Amino acid sequence: MNRRVAGAVALGVGAVLAVCGSLLELFRAEFRVGPDRVDSQVLTAWRTTFDSAGAQAPETFPGWGWGYSIVAAAVLAVVGLVLLFRSPFAGAVGRFVVVAAGGVLIGTTWSAYATLDGMFDDIAMINGGVAFGPGLWVLVLACLALTAGAALVQEWPERAPRPEGPAVYRVDGDDEDTPPFGIPIPTDEIDVDGEGNPPSGGNPSTVER
Repeated sequence: MNRRVAGAVALGVGAVLAVCGSLLELFRAEFRVGPDRVDSQVLTAWRTTFDSAGAQAPETFPGWGWGYSIVAAAVLAVVGLVLLFRSPFAGAVGRFVVVAAGGVLIGTTWSAYATLDGMFDDIAMINGGVAFGPGLWVLVLACLALTAGAALVQEWPERAPRPEGPAVYRVDGDDEDTPPFGIPIPTDEIDVDGEGNPPSGGNPSTVER
């Protein structure tokens, strides 16, 4: 299984977990208002339900709207997953789409957690019990799956192989001023005859160029 297939599987799992997490309880609070009376409040990504012991039936109200963005993130993940196995251009678009899907889901999950954590602090001051529901933890798993999938399907640039052994650098060019081995010797002070021979009686000088 290559990286793209593994990433596609993770994206599919993350999309399913996101939808399931939006249907489960995100938060539950119970209020003890009497010796034998306990009221409860349950929040999901779609609605809020109040269950009072004195009421005939639980009251349901629209939620905070997190369900729409969660479903949008799941749809983006599926669309990006399909584009990954199309043309190279569609694959590039799909890689961008799955990153956007992960960002939307992470942002929505964090918004839900921050909001419910604030409610947790307020309700904890009242005589009652509060707890995060399983839906929030499922959303966290969905965020991890989408993040891993988006990272696996990216085409990272390949690193150049490191050379083995000593590295040899060569500079090409004509350097007439400095010989390869030695110090340049001025030749304008050496007396030579018209044919370029050294003066008689002296040791011939060798100039290395």
